[in-house]
Amino acid sequence: DVPATPGRDLTGILTATRDAPWPACVVGGVDPADLPDPLLAEQALAAAGFVVSLELFPSAVTAHADVVLPVAAAPEKAGAYLDWEGRVRPFDATLHGTGQLSDGRVLQGVAEHLGLDLRLGSVTEVRAELMALGGAAQAPAGSPWTSRRPRCRSWPTTRPCWPPGGS
Repeated sequence: DVPATPGRDLTGILTATRDAPWPACVVGGVDPADLPDPLLAEQALAAAGFVVSLELFPSAVTAHADVVLPVAAAPEKAGAYLDWEGRVRPFDATLHGTGQLSDGRVLQGVAEHLGLDLRLGSVTEVRAELMALGGAAQAPAGSPWTSRRPRCRSWPTTRPCWPPGGS
């Protein structure tokens, strides 16, 4: 069950891992260079007792990993991204039948091996559960559709720009 009170944010998790190393960390699809504090992320990975990376290619995380579990590429799985405004952007698989496992299936397999059930069902079920948990503590930026469009100045032309010479 998910606790009723919010846990640590990313910086809190990384700081706790660096300062009092956790026995193990599972990291999937994250590049420390994309995080607010890349140095803190590198320090946390170096301090962690055991690092499992869910990844496709060698990366800054796999350099610290004790185990790298391959996962399907984005076209081979359904999922979602958070855009820079904090909005969820879901996507569906476009390549089918490749036999590659999604991050969720890999995590469920590891959990089952440890005697746990993460209850990761279909993508639809996982998305519904995430939506039921609610949004982030911080609201996303305003809708891009409600923001004002910049005024563009129009310049008269006397001849077409293409093809060169107007022919």
